[in-house]
Amino acid sequence: MRERGEGSSVLLITAGFGLWSLAFVLLYSFQAVGCRLGWQELEVMGDVTLQRVVLIGLFAGGIATHLLLWRKLRRLETMTARAEEGFARIIATDLAMAAMGASLFCFLAVFWLSPCL
Repeated sequence: MRERGEGSSVLLITAGFGLWSLAFVLLYSFQAVGCRLGWQELEVMGDVTLQRVVLIGLFAGGIATHLLLWRKLRRLETMTARAEEGFARIIATDLAMAAMGASLFCFLAVFWLSPCL
């Protein structure tokens, strides 16, 4: 028989990189759509294009969401009663931080790389 909370531990552990995956799909989908629709040619703030604004907005939203997830997991980690749950929540918190680092590493280039060829 499965103990209560076992499935939720797996969800917590995978949440950080699940969020990274969602950010990846959103950023590259909007990059492709923006290139197809010509957003790279629409200047909205000086030399900054609509394409760059959208990608930077998605990047910032993804990082903010990573921070919120990490903060929530950090709170759950301190409220844990059982040792097994505590270990899973510590792992989930650490993996959420690693996923945020992966997002920074992978997506920070939206600030300077050309979005379209």
